[in-house]
Parts: sequence; structure tokens; C-alpha cells
Amino acid sequence: MNINWDAKGYKENFSFVHEYGEDVVSLLKSPKGAAVLDLGCGNGALSVNFWKSYKVIGMDASEAMLEIAKHNIRI
Repeated sequence: MNINWDAKGYKENFSFVHEYGEDVVSLLKSPKGAAVLDLGCGNGALSVNFWKSYKVIGMDASEAMLEIAKHNIRI
């Protein structure tokens, strides 16, 4: 199944999703450089926080959202 999300609308209307998960980063006790799997990573807004200390593997049902996440992490 592939879901086609409106990326602009997602950022404008669903930013609360990654904001709820921001505290998860502080709960991780894995050593720096460990791999982190971000299931349902969406546009990568939360993945960027993991990327600062970990190797991030993002998975999402939407290829369009994965492309945005890849761009966000490269920034």
C-alpha cells in the first residue's frame, strides 16, 4: 500500500506529530553512531533529531514523504 500525502499540507497541519516525539531522543541510551529505525518517519522532521547522534533508517508508506525526509536530513 502506498499513501500519497500532500507534503505541504502535512507540514502545515500535522507538525504536532513529530513534536510529540521529540522527547524520545532523550530516552535513547544507545551509543552514538548506533542505528535508529524511524518507522513512519513522514517528512523526516523527527529523524533530523536522531541524525545528530545516530545512523537513521527511515521507513514510511509514502515514497513522496521519504524523498522529503532524505532532503531534510541532508540539510
